[in-house]
Amino acid sequence: MWTGGLHSVGVVSARPGEWEADYRVRIRGEVVRTAMDDLHDEVRAALAERGRIHAMHLLRQRVPALAHGQVVAYVTGLGQGEAPAELVEVVRRELVPPVDPVMAVHTIRAG
Repeated sequence: MWTGGLHSVGVVSARPGEWEADYRVRIRGEVVRTAMDDLHDEVRAALAERGRIHAMHLLRQRVPALAHGQVVAYVTGLGQGEAPAELVEVVRRELVPPVDPVMAVHTIRAG
């Protein structure tokens, strides 16, 4: 989809193509699966197949930064639909690396 916007990519990010994921997510609004999406799928599957305790153990292994009470709240939330937003943010910080500003796409003129 062409929007008519003008964007720049730094020389450092142009060669390896690392700017592409940033462009797809921020500029085009595409949804890209992250390690957090995979974790949620794993925890939900463990919850359905092996039960709550196993799902909590799996989450605690993957994200040791969560305290026991937070793990309980997270698994309970995922089982009911969505985990609490403040805990999702903790997991996001642990699992999803931030965008390197050097590798980012910069908008010169929005479309």
